[in-house]
Amino acid sequence: MSRRKKGKGKLRKWHYLAILVVVVLLSSWFTYSWCSPEIKRVKVYLTVGEYMGINVNASALWYGTIPRGGIAKRDLIITNGDSWPRRVWIRAEGEIAEWLSVTDNGFLLQPDEGKKVGVVVKVPMDAELRNYTAEIEVILIRSPF
Repeated sequence: MSRRKKGKGKLRKWHYLAILVVVVLLSSWFTYSWCSPEIKRVKVYLTVGEYMGINVNASALWYGTIPRGGIAKRDLIITNGDSWPRRVWIRAEGEIAEWLSVTDNGFLLQPDEGKKVGVVVKVPMDAELRNYTAEIEVILIRSPF
């Protein structure tokens, strides 16, 4: 009789272990699918020159020609087309990342909401006269609130 009880105890332990494994796997899958960010990349182009020139193009942030010490701003419109809120983080990468700043960052977009964010470039006085590139990363993360 005690042997039979012992066998049932082992069986119950295996059931609990199997349930625990399933719960952990489902939790991991849910967390990954809920929290995995969506990343959009926008190219940035500018030329440092002796004059100010403007380039209008919707495929990237084209600043045209900016003189040393000059400042220019372009707007980036970010929209949330999903059915849940998204937290938005913006960062710059590339050779002129330290020249770039944004007017808003870390904000929350509700479903079907859009926001205009300014991307400002400040060219240092010691910049070489040449073409420069960078990339803006817009990171959208699902937010429960």
